[in-house]
Amino acid sequence: AELKKDAPFEQEAFDKATTRVRRTLTDRGYAYAKVKDDAAVDVVTHRADVILTVTPGRPCTFGPVTLEGLGSLPEDKIRQAADIPVGKPFSEAELDSAQQALLDLGVFASVELIPDLPEPPREDGVVPIRLKVEPTRLRTIRLGGGLEFDALKTDVHGLIGWENRNFFGGLRTFAVTFKPGVVLYPIRVNNLVAPSQLLPEERLRVDFLQPGLFEARTNGFLRPELNAQALLLNPDPPPNQRVIGYA
Repeated sequence: AELKKDAPFEQEAFDKATTRVRRTLTDRGYAYAKVKDDAAVDVVTHRADVILTVTPGRPCTFGPVTLEGLGSLPEDKIRQAADIPVGKPFSEAELDSAQQALLDLGVFASVELIPDLPEPPREDGVVPIRLKVEPTRLRTIRLGGGLEFDALKTDVHGLIGWENRNFFGGLRTFAVTFKPGVVLYPIRVNNLVAPSQLLPEERLRVDFLQPGLFEARTNGFLRPELNAQALLLNPDPPPNQRVIGYA
């Protein structure tokens, strides 16, 4: 697909074709696959014959997975999320999927899955995997504030948040975000007057995530939220108008 007959010869497509041929093999068990590329250029006819010499090697399977850099994180949950069973046919695509699943847990700054491919290859075709991780900060406190000034309202609000990405172990994520504020009613972009009312508002959100709920790649989450705000629908409110709110 990368190299079509009679299409202009491009180095980028040539390199991509070599990579894709190799990846097609390494995604299907051939961990030691090698692809040597060459191009025979005819300067008279302005044509290039592309030659890809493929050495697939023998089919391989995943071996044991060793973990490095976990610190206090639970090893069983990391192995469950990686989901690389011993004896399964080797696949670089499977390693990429495992890497993304581990990053999605939100507890690692970096994840590397390194296959052990000695030369010469092992007689049994087993490829051990070294899983090297760097944990990120597991607990976070957020404090802040802001000002909103637009066509609907003007408000001043704060922000208080707390998050734990290993809540009671098991890589559970628990986070609480509270955003209290006050609306300076009826100040807005097209109504620059002194505020006649201070309307309280708040937003409270709780997030809970449980990885590996039913199987390795299925996460369960609970996300309740409570908001209390004013309905500021009238762009030109009369003096002392009663403001309707909602929760």
